[in-house]
Amino acid sequence: MCKFTTAPIFSDYMVFQRGKSIIIFGTGEEGTEITGELAGFSKSTVVRDGKWKLVFPPMGAARYMQLELYDSSEEQYVLFKNIAIGEVWLLSGTYAAELADVGDAVSEPAEETENDVRFYYEGGWKSLSEKENSVGSAFAKRIAAIQDAAVGIVAVDENNAETVAPYTISGVLYYRDSIQNIVSEQYYFYELMRQLLKKRELWQNDEMPIVIGQLPLKSSESESNCMVREAQMKAFRNLKNVGIAVLLDCKNDSRTVGERFAAQALHLVYGGYDGAFSPILRNAIWRDDIVELNFDNAPGGFVVDGEAEGFEVCGDDEKYVPAFADLSGEKIFISSDKIPNPCGVRYLWNRSAEKFVKNGFGLPLAPFRININ
Repeated sequence: MCKFTTAPIFSDYMVFQRGKSIIIFGTGEEGTEITGELAGFSKSTVVRDGKWKLVFPPMGAARYMQLELYDSSEEQYVLFKNIAIGEVWLLSGTYAAELADVGDAVSEPAEETENDVRFYYEGGWKSLSEKENSVGSAFAKRIAAIQDAAVGIVAVDENNAETVAPYTISGVLYYRDSIQNIVSEQYYFYELMRQLLKKRELWQNDEMPIVIGQLPLKSSESESNCMVREAQMKAFRNLKNVGIAVLLDCKNDSRTVGERFAAQALHLVYGGYDGAFSPILRNAIWRDDIVELNFDNAPGGFVVDGEAEGFEVCGDDEKYVPAFADLSGEKIFISSDKIPNPCGVRYLWNRSAEKFVKNGFGLPLAPFRININ
């Protein structure tokens, strides 16, 4: 009879978060005393209310570690092997398994630390091959190479984060590439905030780093997609310690999505990173027949292959027409012969595009809409 069990997330090949307390947890028979040994440290606890938890001190990056667990009578002994201590990120979204590409597993970790990428999804931890065709693998390989540490991706479907909490993580990558049945921007904003705040509550960390992946542009755009992007930007602006990866130009390009997530993570968590942010509208100044747009994250100005497209203006009737965009340094001036006194401006709202306005780092201008009021 088992006197204790660990939570499903614990298995061979797992990655523990470096630099933070390492939490081992599970369920067991009431009153059972459990001891754990990791990296020369020994910790003990007793099962209370059917649950138990061991907390080991923060440790530096390492590989080929093992964790031993046993009860006081030594009737039960559990050994986990080939453990790494590195960087751990939660990848959350509707299609977490596909985003992590968990099917392409190999039996042993990579020999080089910079290629040591491991994934967890339901059935246990797996080491992956060199293949880079998923959001999770592209993100992890980028972080592993720069941080010189193994990287673990914990992939969970959107509403299942509680199955892995409080496994110690560095932060959360939140990405959904398709969202249906959006009633309004405000509705999705509250739903998104609920999801993000729930994760912080589960890990009892009000400032846990979170990176939001903004919805990519679709071949066939819809009003609901635009409202989702607007809500995602609003969440970014309203929460502390949150980044946003603008992915307008990343249709069917998982590798670029992963690398943009990595740039945000490097900026939020690992001491800054040039070129993490896309240009984001700061404000608009209305000058009769011209609207001056000012932006954050546009060092050196804007670039576009050909004429800028996707800008529109409207008058009092709120009927939008295409507008001319004059890219001048770090500003963009918008005008239209058809609307002499614009009341509203928007960019890539409910329309697709082939050419994107980008900053000097090659990151696309985030979509927006703004009215004179």
